[in-house]
Amino acid sequence: MPDERGPGIEDLSPLDRYRRRRTVLRAVVRGAALLIGVALAFQIVAVFMRARDAVWRVTCRANANQLSAALLMYAADYSERMPPADHWCDGLYAYTKNLEVFRCTARTTLPGGFAFNRLLSTRPLAELNANTLSPAIFESSIGTLNASDELQSFITPHGKPGWIMYSTGWIQRVTDAPPATAGIRDPRPAKGK
Repeated sequence: MPDERGPGIEDLSPLDRYRRRRTVLRAVVRGAALLIGVALAFQIVAVFMRARDAVWRVTCRANANQLSAALLMYAADYSERMPPADHWCDGLYAYTKNLEVFRCTARTTLPGGFAFNRLLSTRPLAELNANTLSPAIFESSIGTLNASDELQSFITPHGKPGWIMYSTGWIQRVTDAPPATAGIRDPRPAKGK
């Protein structure tokens, strides 16, 4: 006599037993297919995230190159002096013609991603030691245009080294900011023009 749960497998006809096994097999195959699909989706997302990070690094490098070139052109046009710290972006914009170079690609909601070393404000290049790198522009947490400080706001926004542009035009990725006074013969604030 069958119990309240219904007929047992031994009470089923061979055709019904086949159908029940086929239903279970279908559920197992569908579950496996779903797990494979989820695993592939995670792999695809990971590939796209790595590609996005690579694009950000390349874009940041290009921005750093443009800012470094603009800094050197500015100095050449203004009696071999660095731009004033309170409006250095305004001074370099004439050479870049693009506000996007002042923005960090990883932090697009902020108007600015770089800051200027305040100790270099209007300083003549002759006061900088050519054999020592003087940090001029660096990735910053301040997030505004024309930001400046003595490298206290230096950050590494991509989880890797951050960009520093030196007064010589050389750019470098570093994990720790160099001293703001590096390469300055007299680290006291420069006198204006």
